[in-house]
Amino acid sequence: MVSVVEGFSQIAARRPAVFNSLSVLRVGADEVVHSGVLAWLLDGAGGHGQGPMFLNLLAETLHLSISLAPEDRYIVRREFSGPEAVVDVCVCRPHDFVIVNSGAI
Repeated sequence: MVSVVEGFSQIAARRPAVFNSLSVLRVGADEVVHSGVLAWLLDGAGGHGQGPMFLNLLAETLHLSISLAPEDRYIVRREFSGPEAVVDVCVCRPHDFVIVNSGAI
């Protein structure tokens, strides 16, 4: 069995990674599902149990000066309608920060 696992690892290392979990779930092109997954990941109170880890990683990647501890509270909303647009995902803490991912109407 060890030989089989080692052989598979060598074969897998030579192939490009093409795994797409959203395609496996058959929601590869569903924008509403994508927004839901993104909102769930960014929500520190989400059922993933990782607290604000994903939001902190996003903020770090975008060079934003946001760093949240597990006890910090903030709001995540999906499909938020404003007067001129619909925001797919909105993450905010009043008087502190707002991050939006929006699509065109």
